[in-house]
Amino acid sequence: FAHCECGGKGCGEGFLSGVNFAKWVARKTKEKDLSAKELTELALSGDKRILAFFADYADLMAQYICSLVVLYYPKE
Repeated sequence: FAHCECGGKGCGEGFLSGVNFAKWVARKTKEKDLSAKELTELALSGDKRILAFFADYADLMAQYICSLVVLYYPKE
């Protein structure tokens, strides 16, 4: 998990930020760091490998949002 600007470790914001997403992709691909903008441009051009990373990112974002909903609007 990435360190968050708040100083914590494992915060959704720490991983789901564009900067840390780009670092995560770089670690997974073992390639040079690409910026979030460059990753977006590659995805928009149809790069299947980068699109797969964005699909993983979308799944993690959905899980994070679901956790927030459960936390702040629990079922009675």
